[in-house]
Amino acid sequence: MRKQIALWGICIVMPLLIGLIWRNEYIKYQDYVNESSLNGTILTWKSGENFDGNHLILLNPNEVSDYVEFDFSFVKKYTGVGYIDSIFFDGNGFYVVATESEKNQQVKLFYVSPVGINQIAENLSCLNWAFSGFIKSGNTLFLKLDQKLYEIDDITKTLRLVKDFGLNKVRAYPYKNGIVYQYNNEVRAYSESGDILLFYLPDNIRFDGWYDVGQSILVSTPNRETYIMDLVTGALKLFSRFSFVNYGNSRNGVLLELMPKGGGGATPFDTDYTWSYLLGNDVFTAFTVSIYNVDTGKIANFYYSNNDVTSAWLDVPYDRNRFEKLKETLIKSQSQILKEILYMASS
Repeated sequence: MRKQIALWGICIVMPLLIGLIWRNEYIKYQDYVNESSLNGTILTWKSGENFDGNHLILLNPNEVSDYVEFDFSFVKKYTGVGYIDSIFFDGNGFYVVATESEKNQQVKLFYVSPVGINQIAENLSCLNWAFSGFIKSGNTLFLKLDQKLYEIDDITKTLRLVKDFGLNKVRAYPYKNGIVYQYNNEVRAYSESGDILLFYLPDNIRFDGWYDVGQSILVSTPNRETYIMDLVTGALKLFSRFSFVNYGNSRNGVLLELMPKGGGGATPFDTDYTWSYLLGNDVFTAFTVSIYNVDTGKIANFYYSNNDVTSAWLDVPYDRNRFEKLKETLIKSQSQILKEILYMASS
């Protein structure tokens, strides 16, 4: 009888214990998922044979199939510019950099919102877009065009030249309310307080932006391998046997584009295959924009994006409903925008 009671007790208690253990592990897993979720919004262009380079995407970094698409061809139509070169979304409207035409390489800056299109600056120039574009750092928005760095006043919507690097091929990354860049083997920071030395790099090492902002960076070697460099210890850890363009960061994510090894186009060998590929996970592929989750090591590619200076990781929270409403408002306001443009042209 006692054995039967004990057996019944085990049959009752064991499922409860298993349930409690499962519940505890599930809660831990959910906490891990929540902590590993990515913040902000990814901005990029949509590519493909049916697109003419005017289709902007605001994308959910946690689910690359979730995005809102904007057709910006109306900006070219209403302003007369030939090309849209770069764009930045501040949460309410869009800063647009555009080139006048193929013959006239004059660069203009506009601010586009449901209120209208405001031309901020003209007679700008840019010859090397691979090293140019918008940089949002803290509360400050910069625009880098070749060797010149401009600051955009978010309230007055005006442009101010704040630094001349002297060289075109300098990549700049956000740092506090300023920017950080490489000069020879020095990594330097610029802000309103001035230009200061942050740290030195070993010879022939290229600074490729942040891995974990303020803690570690990505660097690449002459043979185009990428390492994570700890800023406290200086230790190097291999990240990939390829080099990357770094388009920006969130708290625990990096937006990267893999560069092929050769000097020409990409080949089937320009893919960084790892063991996770066998499990069906994404891997870095040449000329494909990828979201890398620092916490989980997972890679998410969005193959429908073309890869240029427009790609960026914004600190604007992803809100599909709000973005859809903004899209609808822009479409409805295009006739009013046209009237304003015509008025500006005649005045």
